[in-house]
Amino acid sequence: MKTRLPSAARSTAAGFTLIELLVVITIIILLAGLAVGVVPQALEKANQVQCLSNARQVNLALRLFADDHDGNFPVNAANGGSDFTPKDASPASSSNDAFKTLFPAYAKQEKLFYVGKSKWCNTSAPDENFTTVEQCLKAGENDYSYVRGLNTTSDPNLPVVFNGLAGDGTSPYYVTDKTKPGGVWGGRKAIVVYVDGHGGVETCTPVAGNATNYAPQRTSTAGGTKKSIFDTDDNWIDGTNFKIIGPLAPTS
Repeated sequence: MKTRLPSAARSTAAGFTLIELLVVITIIILLAGLAVGVVPQALEKANQVQCLSNARQVNLALRLFADDHDGNFPVNAANGGSDFTPKDASPASSSNDAFKTLFPAYAKQEKLFYVGKSKWCNTSAPDENFTTVEQCLKAGENDYSYVRGLNTTSDPNLPVVFNGLAGDGTSPYYVTDKTKPGGVWGGRKAIVVYVDGHGGVETCTPVAGNATNYAPQRTSTAGGTKKSIFDTDDNWIDGTNFKIIGPLAPTS
């Protein structure tokens, strides 16, 4: 014989009480609040890992180029038309111009040079059209700054490929404003690959105590003070033999 519960007991057993519903809703709100803070950070870290992987592949292309050019990384701009070989005595004035000489023999994809949230880049990915020099790595299709003049015997701790710097792409720091060139990671991180191929997601700290200018730091050879790793110094990036050249910003 079945035992029937009183109507009040049946109502309680069949669903949540008001207090239980409020507790569940509160937990959901708290979890959603945590996700709002955590998910963007996780996505940014994932983007940084992808960017580092691409930068390492760019460095590998540089080293393959060097194998065929007496150990030298690209210095000159490409000839033009469908001839990607370097021009004689025509130094590249931008990292785009230098990187073009890697196509198509050493680099096969323009997307290796593209960082989606960088203000050095277009909002849309590269068109992967590098039939001619003029179509290859157009303005807005490359994020990376580059140190011109290095070779495979240079100091292995010198940076060679790194996220586009601030200003004209050669200022020795990044900025905290993500809406400006050089602010892709908010000035707190930077993708840097060095001459010997090692690299990582580097932590940036304020340059000379500046609240908006950040960079990975090193100890200067002059005076032992801390300086940006991109700053000029004796036996480092001297600005003449070794010179930073920046990417070309979008034209529109």
